[in-house]
Amino acid sequence: ATDLSENLVNYCHSRYLKGMTAYQVLRLSSRVTDVDQRITQDIEEWASSAVLIFQNLVKPGIDVVLYSRALTQAVGVGGPMVMLGYFVLSSVALRIMSPGFGQLTSRLQKLMGFYRFLHMRYAARAEEIAFSYGNGWERGVIEGAHRSHDAHRRFLQRQSLLMSILDNYIIKYGATVVGFAFVLSKIAFD
Repeated sequence: ATDLSENLVNYCHSRYLKGMTAYQVLRLSSRVTDVDQRITQDIEEWASSAVLIFQNLVKPGIDVVLYSRALTQAVGVGGPMVMLGYFVLSSVALRIMSPGFGQLTSRLQKLMGFYRFLHMRYAARAEEIAFSYGNGWERGVIEGAHRSHDAHRRFLQRQSLLMSILDNYIIKYGATVVGFAFVLSKIAFD
């Protein structure tokens, strides 16, 4: 991830810090905002995400091919078919049991946006609030929004932890049990 990030930053620097480009982007155009953040932080985050996606797609693919080949040589084509069937059924079961993480995350983002909005509103109206002695009321509203956000974040973390545990047991340990059962049945009945 570091090399990819470094290469992308160097490329952006070569384009952005050349001639009048920085001036044109910063002063004459409104198409690109927060250029400094995009070059310093967003590229690094994107590179890390790209590397993780690559690792999570390529490594499991290679594992499946190698293990399927070894299993086919050891117990025949039935072994990979049984394991494939188990993984399909367990994936469907996990999908049914899984909460809607997309909707939960979207709600979390909305709550965070509302919480930030309340802070910005307070900052914009600080003088008016101070002279009308509205600090207590505003504090209650802001803290209520924070509690709501925090409670939802904790709920989302608990759901994620439970699904992670369930996923590990069903996929890892369940697959081991199914694999052992298949191999033992081959040994016992052959």
